[in-house]
Amino acid sequence: MQTDAVVSHRTHMSDRPLAATNEHAELSPTVELARQVIIIINRIGREFTRDLDEAGLAEWSSNVVIGVLSTLSLDGPVRPGALLEPTKLTRGGLSNLLERLENDRLISREYGTVPDDRRGAIVTLTRRGASMLHDINDIYAASTAAQKERFNALGALLGTQPSRGGNVPTPTTVDRLEALVRLGAVLEEMFVTFGGDDPTPARTTIALCAAGDVGGTRPRAVIRETGLSSGGASQLLDRLDEAGLIVRRFGRSPDRRAVIVELTARGRSELERRLRLVPLDRLRRAFIGDDDTPTE
Repeated sequence: MQTDAVVSHRTHMSDRPLAATNEHAELSPTVELARQVIIIINRIGREFTRDLDEAGLAEWSSNVVIGVLSTLSLDGPVRPGALLEPTKLTRGGLSNLLERLENDRLISREYGTVPDDRRGAIVTLTRRGASMLHDINDIYAASTAAQKERFNALGALLGTQPSRGGNVPTPTTVDRLEALVRLGAVLEEMFVTFGGDDPTPARTTIALCAAGDVGGTRPRAVIRETGLSSGGASQLLDRLDEAGLIVRRFGRSPDRRAVIVELTARGRSELERRLRLVPLDRLRRAFIGDDDTPTE
């Protein structure tokens, strides 16, 4: 769950309870649930990506890279086909990914060792790859307190908790990391369906979710949630304003000079349309490790 630009200074995301959207026209319980689920998943991924960026590992923070390295670490050498499920890639997409990882010496592929298939390959995690995964896990574990709270909140919304065996009372750090990879893959596929004329469907959806709080939200909240710089967030809000989806008002808070971003009726309708397309059941299954739909 990455963005093109990140905030130049570290901004910790607020984990205050999410307010129900728009006091004059509340969303239905299912739609509001989808809004909260998206925001929490986004916060988990955003915080993790920022931690990796600070450590110089942002290049390896994609869901598919972590999915490959984690699977090879847990299961040992495997045939390429075994990596389709954890990455949610097509065979062509997986082949391109493995070539990139092999070029960067994170994995190796050995041919001619598969019985009855001389062209078949076995994919193995290299020492460099194992070291990279170890660094990623260390970074993730360093923020376990905040991430556990977010995962607990997400589990409460989805009515479950992540685990590899389906019956683990206390999810481990690895369980949470793998769940994040699966959830990110589902959201990435989902955001594509929101596209149309929208050049940034993920950021637009996140911004609309943030503006959907009762009483609206401040522009800095859009910066936090989208991961954009202040300039990038301003451009996004300008585009949404021009499209009639949001309005920026002054004097709605104790600081009368403060700008408040609110949804218009059209914006609320567009947010509802998108949220009704959120596959809550599939996110629930991805959270516990029971999602097997491949993506491009």
